Amino acid sequence: MQDRITEILKGLPIPSDHRTAVTLEGNAVRVVSARGRRVVSWSSLLIPPGLVRSGLISDTKAMADLLRTALGDAKKGKVVAALPGLNTVSRIITAPQARGVNLKELAHREARRLLSVKLEESYIYWVSLRQRAAQQRILLVMVPRIMTAQYVEALYEAGVSLSQLELKPFALARAANATQGVVVNLEESGMDFVILQDGFPTTYRSLSFGGENLALEVLFPRLLNELTRYINFHNSANPGNILRTEAPLFLCGATTLPPEHRQALEQAAGRPTAPFASPLTFPPDFPAGSLAVNLGLLLKGL
Repeated sequence: MQDRITEILKGLPIPSDHRTAVTLEGNAVRVVSARGRRVVSWSSLLIPPGLVRSGLISDTKAMADLLRTALGDAKKGKVVAALPGLNTVSRIITAPQARGVNLKELAHREARRLLSVKLEESYIYWVSLRQRAAQQRILLVMVPRIMTAQYVEALYEAGVSLSQLELKPFALARAANATQGVVVNLEESGMDFVILQDGFPTTYRSLSFGGENLALEVLFPRLLNELTRYINFHNSANPGNILRTEAPLFLCGATTLPPEHRQALEQAAGRPTAPFASPLTFPPDFPAGSLAVNLGLLLKGL
């Protein structure tokens, strides 16, 4: 009788407020499902070595099989996914505010000029930001077509009806739920930095270790160097919009820093660390740090 009940329940539709976020991060497929603002389940499945390298999938069929297993019945509902920030480029441009300006044409023209991208090899996305001093501000983002196609194809082959797809740095920014700060996402195989200003990710940087998994004693010195370089570069490139010293660090990712490393990071960056304050609710044993990207995806549209 129990088997029969199970079969009947499997055939029931997924509730309309049920959403699932899936990411390919570090060495795992990570899945989190929520009903409204409440996390109800989560899981992870190891990715075989070499299947994902520097953000690119080497075998979409093998990845589809892995995604199918990781998602289970959740693939029938609303699924949101994240693309890695690797090999993508973003830039904020300004132009005089004027009527009749075609922002799409302006975005594509500036992308070709500033980012040196070939439109046939990249997708160009743009978002109109808040105006400053009669200047129109536009965020440009370039995403390689080949990476996007690989992820979409793997999800499609896995039987997923994808409802939304966005870049990992934007999901991290949303997960931080803060107006200013630096999100630091740390994995054995790479790291991401996102600078938040006025509640928006103004710049980001994603690094991969080329398929290598670094031990903490190797990873941490690189983290110190890369983070300080990133903040200094942002401030020198944006003298009128530098990151304030009170803007905290938000740490996340599968690699957790011990207290002495966290203190050294605060001293090197010249700013404190702060916890994530997610508007989502989840059980006490939920590993929010390693699933921050998933949380950010689930918050999209709420």
